[in-house]
Order: sequence, then structure tokens, then C-alpha cells
Amino acid sequence: MIRNYLLIAVRNLWRNKVMSLINLVGMAIGFGIFLTLLSWIRFDARFDKFHEDIDQMYVLNIRLNLNGSDYTAQRTGGVYSRVLKELFPQVEASCRVSQYMAFELGIPVEDSDADVPMRYYDENQVVMVDSNFFSYFSFPLLEGDPEQIFTARDQIVITERLAKKLFGEEEAMNRQIRIGEGGYFTVVAVAEDPPVASTHQFNALLGFHVLEEMGYPVNEYGGTMYFNHFKLEEGCDLVALNEAINEHVQENFDADFDTWLFMDRFDRQHLHGEDKGMIGYMMNLIMAIVILLIASINYINLTTASSSQRIKEIAIRKSTGASRKQLIIQFLSESYILLFLALYIGFFIAEHLSGSVFRFFDISLDTVPRGPEYWLLIAGVYLLTGLLAGLYPSLKISGFEPLAFFTGKGIRNLSSGRRSRRVLIVFQFAFSIFFITVSIFIIRQFTHLREADLGFNREEVLYIRTKGKVWDRYPLVKQELEQLAFVKGVSSASDIPVQIDRGEIDWGERDGEHNKFARVIRTNADFLTTFEID
Repeated sequence: MIRNYLLIAVRNLWRNKVMSLINLVGMAIGFGIFLTLLSWIRFDARFDKFHEDIDQMYVLNIRLNLNGSDYTAQRTGGVYSRVLKELFPQVEASCRVSQYMAFELGIPVEDSDADVPMRYYDENQVVMVDSNFFSYFSFPLLEGDPEQIFTARDQIVITERLAKKLFGEEEAMNRQIRIGEGGYFTVVAVAEDPPVASTHQFNALLGFHVLEEMGYPVNEYGGTMYFNHFKLEEGCDLVALNEAINEHVQENFDADFDTWLFMDRFDRQHLHGEDKGMIGYMMNLIMAIVILLIASINYINLTTASSSQRIKEIAIRKSTGASRKQLIIQFLSESYILLFLALYIGFFIAEHLSGSVFRFFDISLDTVPRGPEYWLLIAGVYLLTGLLAGLYPSLKISGFEPLAFFTGKGIRNLSSGRRSRRVLIVFQFAFSIFFITVSIFIIRQFTHLREADLGFNREEVLYIRTKGKVWDRYPLVKQELEQLAFVKGVSSASDIPVQIDRGEIDWGERDGEHNKFARVIRTNADFLTTFEID
């Protein structure tokens, strides 16, 4: 019986080639875009899920109120990791992670004939961590003992990516790396490159004591410099713990502004943290559903509009004893066969679209594995879409009475659903216009970001990071560069205008006011002239 339904369905689809092809193309494009957005949604949803104890992992957040404006940060002062672990038995483990830091890495050249004794590389993903970093997080080590890491001051862990960059195919273990002006460090471990779906990205890890030696405040309540991670016991009362944390902070830290500290799940940070990724996540989900819905509505409209071509077939089959149930199954079979082909083609479309989108963001498609839950989701979407797109046309067409054909009323009866089709068409066009408008808006926004006047001249401006002896001799370097005919101006600054550190400005505020957070660049007198800033 099923075989007969399938054979008849294939024969009918082949007989109506043009309409079948139009429906196939429309649904394939709809599935392709849906699957592309689904890949991105799953990528966002999988962030940090690879850690073994992710259900117990939390990060300390701080909510600030500065002159009436709320600001939430995932980074807090460096003292909390130690203090909260000592004070609260609910905290089973803790670990600090710093922000990215940029250093110049020097590799001694062993070739005695080399012109220079060191090879230098700029690296902007150097992170300072506590010694239990690899026991707290699930970042695998390719070489090295996690128990022996950072037991000495001069130890460094590098990723496989950085090891190949610095040493090529040579052995990286126990090699010496010079970190800026801070001396030499020995490679004691090589870690796998962090997954793309990881909040913490790094190429090199140093112990937290290095920050202290550099003069950074690592044991203070104030500041928003460090990620303080905590592994809490199962069933921990977060509300009570947050209250206790804030009571302790109020007793030991006199902040200049209103603050509230709270524990939040680590795997929520990507979608609910400072970048508000949840908005984009929900937008992608809504767009995926609506696009597939539009494709289904298009299929319904085309199928019902062309139903008059099958009046004779329906009349003959009903006259020979076919029941309405059999006809409904027949038409649904046609829908599911066509949708299966569309889904198959949609996978090829999604592979190309997803590849382009993920490459734009430097993300590998391998980071979104297709496990059993993925295929169950796809199967559910396929069955639901087939029911949604095929049920109404099946009910409409199968309801045709044979007598209407023989009395000449067939076409008029099948045309009685024009109102419902008009509603669907209006819905389809409304969402299509909405997406076109949004697309134009996004394109114009990107164009504006690319071409807008930033308030300074960035054309033909060369940026060179200087450190060590070059920086110590900057006045001489500046003087020599200014002698070149093609150099119009030379300046120095702590940051370039698009990468600016944030700090607190203390101006001796009046009563009732607090200090402000501001973006600060430390420059010399030629900075404004060089960048043509008015």
C-alpha cells in the first residue's frame, strides 16, 4: 500500500514538472537558509559547554551604578577568588583569569651565524591565570603535567598554534621565550588550541604572580580587570550566597559608587553577558522560523492555486471508490517526497552559505558537530513542515466532489478558498517586505561603519608598536623619521583611536557625584596634528 502511494506520488510530481520544480526550488532555498541560521544558533548555544563541570561553574559579575547609569561587567577585582573560597564552604574551587595582554615574544636564535640573536613576534593573546587553571577548566594538554604548571615563576604554557608559529616543527617543550622586558620563561606545557566556542581564548598562559611583579593590583576588591571563576556545590542557594558576598564586600570595601556582586552561570555569559548575545540569538531563531514559514506558505499558495489542474484526476478516483482519507494520504505523500528532495538540496545550500558565513567570522564548521540530537531536530522540522505545508492543500483538494466536475462547477468550488489564500499571500508579502527592509538597513549600517567620518584621518597612517630600546630612544627615532620627505608627521600614543583603554577619572568630585569611567589615550603634543583631529 505504501509503495503504491509513493509510486503514484512520484508519477504525479513528474507529470507536473514545472509546478514541482517551482515548489522544489522555493522549499530548498527556505530549508537552506533555515539550516544556515540553525548552525549559527547551535554554535551560540554550545558556548563553553565542553567543560566537564559546566553545571557547577559560575563567574562573579558586578553591577555598577554610576551617576544613574547601570553598567554590568563579568570582571571584578583580583581578591575575590581567594577570599570567597576561604569564607564560603559552598565554593569548592576558584580560579582567576586575566584579560588579554599583548607582549613581544623573543626567541633566542641558536644559529651562531645569524645577524641578530633574537627573533621577535607580537602576541596579543597572552593571559595570566592561577596555577589550577587546567584542573578547573577542561582545556586538554598535548604535553606537560598540569600538576607542575606554574610551580615556578619562570614558566609559560603555549598553545599548539603558537608553538608552530615560534618553533615550526621543532620541539617546543623546555624552550626559552623572552616576554617583553620581563625575562625568560620556560615552556612547561603545550595545550590544544581553545575551541572557538570558548569564552576564554589564549595563545600563551603565564602565572598570576607575573601580573603582581608588573605592578598590577591583583589582591584588591576594586577594579574590573579579572574573571573570577567559582565552582559551587550542587544545590547551592545562589540568592543567599550573593547576599552574603555583598555583606562581606560592604564591610571590607568602601566603593565610590553603588555596586552589587552576583554569581552567574559561566555558560550563560556568552548570551547574557556584557555583549548581550541573547538578542542576536533570538533574532536568528525568529528569522529561521519565519523564513521556513514563508517558504511553506508559498508552497501552500502554489499548490492550492494549481489544484484546478487535478479536477479530472480527483473526480475519476473518487468515482472509482477512492475515499477522502486515501486522497489526503496521497497528497501528503507528494508533499513529503518533494520536501525530502528540498531538504536534501537545502543541506548543500546550507553547506555553502554556512561555510561563507563562518569563514567571515574565522569559525570552522567542525565546531558545530551534528550529533543525534541534531538529526532528531531536523527530522522533527521535516515532519512538521510537511504537515504544515501539505495538510491544507490535501484537505482542500480531497474535499472536491465528483458531481461538481460533471456539472461544470469544479473550478468554481476549488476557487472558494480565495480568501484564505489572500490572507496567506498578505502574510507572506508582509514578512518578505520586512526582511528586505531589514536587509537594506543592515547593508546601509555596514556601509556607514565602513565609510563614516570617524573624526580623525586614518588614510596613509602607519601604526608601529614600539617597546624596549626603541621606545627608550623615541625622541631620536621621531627626529630621524621627520627628516624623511614622505613623512608628514610623527606622534606617539598609548593606544590608537580605535583601541582605547578604559579607566576611572578622578577630578575631585562634588558632593553627591562620583568619578567617571572614560576612554583615555596618553599622547604627545603632535597627536592631534598627525591624526588631523580638530
